[in-house]
Amino acid sequence: MLSPDNTQVEIEAELLPHNATYKELIWKVTNDAGVDSNGAVIEDGEVSEVPYIVKKVLKAVGDGKHNVRCCTRNGREKISLISQISLTAEGLGMAEFNPYEFVYGTLYTSAEVEPAVGQDRGIVPKGGTYIAFEKVNFGKNGSDEITLPVYELNNKPFPIQIWKGIPGQDGAELVDTVIYDLPSIWATYQEKTYKLPERFKGVCTVSFVADHDINIKGFSFKKYERAYDINYAVDNDGIYGDTYTLGADSITNIGNNVALTYNDMNFTDGMHKITICGRSVLEKNTIHVRFANEEGTENRIAEFIMPHTVESGDGYVEQSFELENIEGSYSVNLVFLPGCNFDLKWFRFE
Repeated sequence: MLSPDNTQVEIEAELLPHNATYKELIWKVTNDAGVDSNGAVIEDGEVSEVPYIVKKVLKAVGDGKHNVRCCTRNGREKISLISQISLTAEGLGMAEFNPYEFVYGTLYTSAEVEPAVGQDRGIVPKGGTYIAFEKVNFGKNGSDEITLPVYELNNKPFPIQIWKGIPGQDGAELVDTVIYDLPSIWATYQEKTYKLPERFKGVCTVSFVADHDINIKGFSFKKYERAYDINYAVDNDGIYGDTYTLGADSITNIGNNVALTYNDMNFTDGMHKITICGRSVLEKNTIHVRFANEEGTENRIAEFIMPHTVESGDGYVEQSFELENIEGSYSVNLVFLPGCNFDLKWFRFE
């Protein structure tokens, strides 16, 4: 039994015979339906050659039964042999879903009416009732683009409601009603991607309601790379300093030596420009843009000059600054020097 005091266990597989030609082993954790589980992860351990024994570490991150499968192809294209052990975890709570990887329908956590089993690890919710996936972790930046693989036979356009929260419960919000209008193909899921009017952010519940019985294989969201996405001031990972005011979508009155930190900025394609959306009662604010990782710190400077006339009603303006190129993974700090008085809404790298 795995628990908060004992979240991991070592597992080993011995290959027989010891002189087997094919030594490749494939590991996965599934639920009883054979769907990859989000409640536990497998990490590498030691490997000994004689006899050939592979050790792995199972780490539980959520409650439930976790089936550890060790598989081999034996030189074939498909799995030819599966060995399985099952472990149970309690007291850890519900595991989180990663919406940027495909979430199968059979992993649903709540339903108004228990759905029927669909094709290929999908489900068939009863028309007019919700199916919910709780503790979906979208991270700081979130996403507003969802892909739904659906199979149904009416061959007519129909609506699917997408909710943040569980319909009928306090705080639930209908994010959008999308129309699925692809022509039916027998026994075939077809994907359709939708741009939603707002982003899902942080950890929340995603629910779906269709007007009639349909097969839903699951869902996935587009992952926006934080390094190249719009980063709102309020979505920082840390703020240091005494002079600032937190707002709903901006940080205002930023003064002397205030620093905003944004982690996990991976500039895989490099970075040569920053665009800042801000405003100030001062003519000029000097902002240091610092990139830090294990190898050290690099500094760039943006001099934000307020124009004499501002067209936007709220006074915010966008200004872009060419910066010396940088590549790799960093934490980014926006540091406001003494003498600043700045309101920051967002910034974006290019």
